[in-house]
This record gives sequence, structure tokens and C-alpha cells, in this order.
Amino acid sequence: ILTIISIVISSVAIFQFKDRRLQMRLCLGGLLVAILIIVLYIVEMRKLLSSTPALWSLLSGLVIFAYIMAYRGIRHDEKLVKSLDKLR
Repeated sequence: ILTIISIVISSVAIFQFKDRRLQMRLCLGGLLVAILIIVLYIVEMRKLLSSTPALWSLLSGLVIFAYIMAYRGIRHDEKLVKSLDKLR
């Protein structure tokens, strides 16, 4: 369920390019969901005696990296727009 929520948040955030504040909040929310997914993976792996992480659980780390990079890019665009507004 959390993976589906993360996919929905990512999909909505992509198309909110006119409202960068909302887009940044969605990225932070998606980041929190992705971190929660990894925590749940770790908790479930500890319950098993001999567990090895699956490929899908390792890709969750890539999702966190993508959210962080997206947030940085959106923040950079927001700063650029603010600086251009000051020039007017």
C-alpha cells in the first residue's frame, strides 16, 4: 500500500510544475513514505532468520535519492524565479 502511495505522490508531483511550493511538499511527503518503506523492509527482514534483501527493497534507496534530487532541483528553480522577480 505504501509503495502505491509513493507512486501516486510521485505522479502528482511531476504534473504540479506550476505550483512549486506544492511540488516541494509532495516531494518531502514522498521522501517520508519512501523512508517508511525502507524501515518496514528492515523490520520484516529482522523477523526472518536467514534473510537477504530483495532487489526491490534495494531500489527503494534509489527512490529516496530521486526524491532528494527532485527537491533540490525544485528549490533551485524557486530561487531562480525569486531572483528574477527582484530584477523587475
